[in-house]
Amino acid sequence: MHQDVQTSFMRMLLADVVRADAAHRADPGQGAKRDFVRTSFAAIEGAVWSFREHIRALATSTEELSDAERTVLSEIAYSVDKTGRLSPQAKFLTLPAAIRLCARIGQRLAPATSMDFAGAGWQNFTLAIDIRNRITHPKSLDDLNLTDGDLNTCAAALHWFLEESTHMMQATLSAARDHVEGIREVLNDLKSGDEEAWRVYRSLITGDDDPV
Repeated sequence: MHQDVQTSFMRMLLADVVRADAAHRADPGQGAKRDFVRTSFAAIEGAVWSFREHIRALATSTEELSDAERTVLSEIAYSVDKTGRLSPQAKFLTLPAAIRLCARIGQRLAPATSMDFAGAGWQNFTLAIDIRNRITHPKSLDDLNLTDGDLNTCAAALHWFLEESTHMMQATLSAARDHVEGIREVLNDLKSGDEEAWRVYRSLITGDDDPV
């Protein structure tokens, strides 16, 4: 999805959260509470998807994505039937797994940055997932009842992820630009006939640290 489209996509989802919050403030019943949790998680899932695609695109362009990571992020697995034919199957990542994997790849792209998984933000995020799962797959009527504290947890989860992912996306984008600029400088040196640049280039191609 194009960056401008992704931005519009997220604005729509966040606008839904704002409307759900206003509706709950006007009529703080259980239905409004559940609507707020659902719209919050629609925004979270959209933000996670946008974050994942950003990291995957940058890691692919800088050749920092392993075959295993590429396969996992595609969310497609293959099985082989008795005739030897491949059959694709959807294999979805959980939100926590997708975030942790993309954060790990992102830190590889920009070593100076990281996502905070040790603080209250990540703890709130995992609690919010439990709240969402509870109302999505209720086992009793009590599972459908939400408190204001539950809503605060979900709101905090959304805010935490938006802040952490935006920070990492900015850092990895800057690192990717530096990577491209470095390639451009080497290319210019090669074009000018710089012997040192050619020596480095040959060493990269041949794997010889000190090519003759």
